[in-house]
Amino acid sequence: MLADKACNAARAGDRAANAAVRALRDCRSPYRVVDDEVLCPIGSDEAAKTLTRAFVDLKSSGLAGGREHLNSASSELSAGNFAASVRESIHAVESIVRVLEPSGDFSKALARLEAKTNIHGALKKGFTAIYGFTSDEQGIRHPLLDKDAKPLTRTTSV
Repeated sequence: MLADKACNAARAGDRAANAAVRALRDCRSPYRVVDDEVLCPIGSDEAAKTLTRAFVDLKSSGLAGGREHLNSASSELSAGNFAASVRESIHAVESIVRVLEPSGDFSKALARLEAKTNIHGALKKGFTAIYGFTSDEQGIRHPLLDKDAKPLTRTTSV
């Protein structure tokens, strides 16, 4: 795929590839190269910054599993495989939950995270509700509901 070649060239320091990456940003393209590997649809500069920061934070925290799943989610979103993108996004969350809370209990992991950082109560409720929805038998991970993939992929990168 052309995007993969451009990303590989950019990582290798290819000036033309780096210029292409800058052009995507400067021309406000709806796509950005994220994590030096993935050409991903991005709706705003804020979304690009959030996703980029998520990759940086996961790398600096040693959360390789979560980072790999988020990378896969971005790749699947770019390829138009929306259900796979959502599935990988939730796997990223679950991977991080298992590091924070060995039992894998999402609410306990969120409580541990809350003890270390300042999470607004409404945001905490929102995370719990979204995770609950995706885990439900009728949730988004189970049927192929393409329309909900982009917002959920971006939400899990926060």
